[in-house]
Amino acid sequence: MKRIHPRSKHINIHTPNSQEL
Repeated sequence: MKRIHPRSKHINIHTPNSQEL
Protein backbone atom coordinates (compact mmCIF):
# COMPACT_ATOMS: atom_id res chain seq x y z
CA MET A 1 0.00 0.00 0.00
CA LYS A 2 1.24 3.47 -0.82
CA ARG A 3 1.55 5.96 2.00
CA ILE A 4 -1.26 8.48 1.83
CA HIS A 5 0.03 12.05 1.95
CA PRO A 6 -2.19 15.14 2.34
CA ARG A 7 -0.09 16.71 -0.43
CA SER A 8 -0.86 13.91 -2.85
CA LYS A 9 -3.32 14.89 -5.56
CA HIS A 10 -3.37 11.52 -7.33
CA ILE A 11 -4.27 9.80 -4.07
CA ASN A 12 -6.84 12.38 -2.94
CA ILE A 13 -9.50 10.02 -4.30
CA HIS A 14 -8.49 7.46 -1.70
CA THR A 15 -8.14 10.06 1.02
CA PRO A 16 -11.48 11.41 2.29
CA ASN A 17 -9.51 13.87 4.41
CA SER A 18 -7.91 15.39 1.34
CA GLN A 19 -9.22 18.91 0.80
CA GLU A 20 -7.40 19.28 -2.53
CA LEU A 21 -10.23 18.41 -4.89
